[in-house]
Amino acid sequence: NSVKIPKCGKTIKSRIDERFIEEKEKLKNTFSNINSKISFTLDGWTSPNNLSLIAITAHWISDSWEMKNCLLAIRELQSHTGENIAKLFVSVLQEFNINESRLMAITMDNASNNDTFVDSCKEFFPSIINLKTRRVRCFAHTINLCCQEFVKEAKKVKDSNDNIGRIEKLRKIVLFINDSPKISSKFAKLQINPLKPILDCKTRWNSTYDMIIRATELKQYLTKFYNKKKYSSFDKK
Repeated sequence: NSVKIPKCGKTIKSRIDERFIEEKEKLKNTFSNINSKISFTLDGWTSPNNLSLIAITAHWISDSWEMKNCLLAIRELQSHTGENIAKLFVSVLQEFNINESRLMAITMDNASNNDTFVDSCKEFFPSIINLKTRRVRCFAHTINLCCQEFVKEAKKVKDSNDNIGRIEKLRKIVLFINDSPKISSKFAKLQINPLKPILDCKTRWNSTYDMIIRATELKQYLTKFYNKKKYSSFDKK
């Protein structure tokens, strides 16, 4: 059977809104009927257009012993303060009729605003004597912090004729190439099967590994590119 797509933007929007409300009601019904307690993960970030956002995901076990999870909300915050996050978290729980007796645990990263979040939640969950015991620190984030300390030391390794470490020098080269469409295009033209250099990210320790591995694949092209006079002075800035 063929699917007829509405031509009117307003019709599409209204149908999406209707479906959203429909699915939300189904989820509320699920939460009211399951025997499992519910755990939550929270993660905040700033979007490329500078919006402070936070995602709240629920995790539970169904009556047939299946692990379930569902994104409850992605909301904009004025800022990522612990107090703001707490108010938003409580409001989302209220939307889904989830009271404090259903709360099992809350997983977040190790940012200081999440410490404030726990303290701010105490007034909303008075029956939970020690809310801090319900907080689970994100294991992946903890590993990342440990690895970043190692990477920080590795970045100090440098050649005798350089003022910066080898990893930092590579990072500057990659940033220089990727930061400009014009320069990125020139670098691609040096290659037979163009690959883009990978820039690492502080929140993902393995991205430094990915950056180094990609650099070894592009070694001859990066060397050729770097040795060109017009590009060789950028790392002295």
